[in-house]
Amino acid sequence: MQHQQHLQIIEAALFALSLATFGCGSPKTASALPPEDGVTATGACNTIFGVPSPDPGFHVGECNAIEYPTNPPCAGHHYAVWADYKEYPETIAPGYWVHSIEHGGTAFLYGCDPASDPGCSELVVDMRTYMTGLPQDPDCTPPTRNRTLMLPYPTLGAPFAAVVWGHYLRADCFDSSLVTALIETYYGNNYEDTCAAGFDPTDAAPNCGTP
Repeated sequence: MQHQQHLQIIEAALFALSLATFGCGSPKTASALPPEDGVTATGACNTIFGVPSPDPGFHVGECNAIEYPTNPPCAGHHYAVWADYKEYPETIAPGYWVHSIEHGGTAFLYGCDPASDPGCSELVVDMRTYMTGLPQDPDCTPPTRNRTLMLPYPTLGAPFAAVVWGHYLRADCFDSSLVTALIETYYGNNYEDTCAAGFDPTDAAPNCGTP
């Protein structure tokens, strides 16, 4: 019952958010996700729904090298500790945030450089505005607001991605409608559905040779 109630709260707030304008489009409600084939581009942002990863998730030693079959990573081996849910100014090793999304969370990634690209700077603002506008997850204890995190990911090969366990969107810009559809479908909907504070890998030394 508690899980159902927290999903209802998240969905209601996401519907309200979807009425605002972010990034690529005019005000709109959540729409259906594109075909999950990794090639069909949808909307003004050319958003694709990546082919899901079949990899199981096992813990490996912190800073061990991990190979992922998808870019961005969306499932697979990861470190035993997970990244805290917040915005990071620098990239962190996927082994941390893949564990975070295993808990039913969502990672927002950008592969462009806001310092040199005005369009990227606008994208980052759109992402931040959307993420900070998401509601309090009742399964999370403040100051953790919900299970979302945001970070640069230079090897993404695209300006934007939204990642949940086993699934991801890649796009040229931020389409709030499709991001909302992804979160409504997958947020808190995994075999590990838990919200517990992680830690900030950027405070640790080293940060595992991030990409």
